[in-house]
Amino acid sequence: MKFKLISVIFYFISLCATAQSDIKRISINKIILTSKQKSALRKELEKVEKGYDREAKMLVSRFGSPGYHTTLKEGNIHSTFSSLGYSLELLDADIDSLTERAKLIIDKVVSLQDTNPSSKNFGIWPWFLEEPLEKMSPPDPNWADFCSKRLLEIIINHRDKLSNKLSVRVDSAILWAARAIQKRNVGPSYTNISVMGSFVTITAGDYYKDNNLYEYGIQRLTRFYSYTIKEGGFTEYNSPTYNMVVVEELNRMRFYVTNAEVQKLVNELYAKMWREIALHFHVPTLQWAGPHSRSYSNILNASTTAIIKNAILKQEDKIFSLDDYRYPNTIPDSLKYYFTDAKQIRCVVDTFKATQPIYIGTTYVTPDYVIGSINQCDMWNQRRNLIAYWGSSAEVSVLQVRLLRDFYDFSSAIFRSVQKGNKVVAGVSFITDGGNTHPSLDKVINGTVKARDIRLRFELNGYGLNDLKLKKLGEFSDYTHIKMNGMDISLIVPFAVFGNNTITWDYGSSKNAAWVDVVFYSGPTIDINLAQIEKAAAVMAITLSKKMESNLPELALKNLGNDLQISWGDLQLSSPLKPYKSK
Repeated sequence: MKFKLISVIFYFISLCATAQSDIKRISINKIILTSKQKSALRKELEKVEKGYDREAKMLVSRFGSPGYHTTLKEGNIHSTFSSLGYSLELLDADIDSLTERAKLIIDKVVSLQDTNPSSKNFGIWPWFLEEPLEKMSPPDPNWADFCSKRLLEIIINHRDKLSNKLSVRVDSAILWAARAIQKRNVGPSYTNISVMGSFVTITAGDYYKDNNLYEYGIQRLTRFYSYTIKEGGFTEYNSPTYNMVVVEELNRMRFYVTNAEVQKLVNELYAKMWREIALHFHVPTLQWAGPHSRSYSNILNASTTAIIKNAILKQEDKIFSLDDYRYPNTIPDSLKYYFTDAKQIRCVVDTFKATQPIYIGTTYVTPDYVIGSINQCDMWNQRRNLIAYWGSSAEVSVLQVRLLRDFYDFSSAIFRSVQKGNKVVAGVSFITDGGNTHPSLDKVINGTVKARDIRLRFELNGYGLNDLKLKKLGEFSDYTHIKMNGMDISLIVPFAVFGNNTITWDYGSSKNAAWVDVVFYSGPTIDINLAQIEKAAAVMAITLSKKMESNLPELALKNLGNDLQISWGDLQLSSPLKPYKSK
């Protein structure tokens, strides 16, 4: 009862504050859509019509998740963030019936926010209607950022379409979320959330004349800028998923934020992010080359490809995404070459992060293929530490290196590599205090993990699986050649060990993938104590070419005690043999 009373008091204080802010509110840019844009948007909304659940007053879709924060496994879900995005599109369409629907959705989603100031989840929303915050594992504080940015766009651009009562509820929801963002105070290494939270706090502070929020947001963005320049790149480096989120957030700030100093920082960061995207874009396949810090799929989704294409072509009569039609992107003229010339050959070496842990990415781009690798990183499900693309935009093939525990990527595996041109030498080792399915949300306890299977996988996806040719040439001291979609891939695994287990090869395929595996363990589910294993590691050498290379250099190994040194021509790498603590 006490918590409820506090919440009610806080709620009314907030209402008074937001009501007063109506008097002080300054003019902020509003979106003005052309008739062509509105017409295109209305056509797109017709396609989404069947996804609206009138009873729930939210969008409904099939369950999907990145594998954490939720305990749900399947079924239909009603997404808070997607529903708010849909309501904004309905308001943009500027049709009375759609406006009424938008108001119902907004009212429903706002009601799902945690409004108890004594709660650790105060100011955030659940992902889904079906899973309240208290049932999530754990709740995602990022949803304060995601949902409030949509509410800000709604209230800035469409306040006149909402009732006074609903407007005040939205005002309160935005301010509560902004305070949650400020209290959490995410550091600059969390690239996309650091930028998104800056947008929310700067814009909310500006709109509601809240100097504390406004100044905090500017300080946060300035800190992110300084950190990024010092490190040389974005910590969430080269991410097809989150680089586009950052591009959208920076572009949103370019539109809404009027402070000249902030605009200067934003424009510089915006150009820097587009440069990172441009240098890793492979025109022949229309793919975003690796290495990727975070990605949800190997093949670039159609929406991202369309946004990049629209940034060059400027097609006003087409809708590619909610943010893209509202704030069309502008690729700097100096970078457009990277998105249009299919004959480029270049080697890109990026220092994404200059202080420990240092992240250096190498990407080799040719008209026939592109291969990229990172110098060191864990092997979480979203990582693409070594990934290659070849073929054409209609017939794309992919090679990815993974480490699987019970056939899901194991975050306590560590990848290291060196690359020159089309050749990569890499090692896989293990840490005893890392994550299981996620680097931080489900830490391995006392170095022990349950497993029925642990394996290193060279996975092939995309075009050419039906005609794949695999030549098995022997055990680990020999080559394995793969021929797929006109590309020859040479794999060498000269050393692999996992305690006293017998290491074996495994080859297989499914409808969507084929693989060559180095099996460390497969059998009954057992407790594996990584801290007690003397040696658990593997090393590999990989090369791609249009024609099988007959003069590959000899691969030499040297035991350095705790490390194994691998030499392959002028490439050399040391990789740990014994599992170790991450510090």
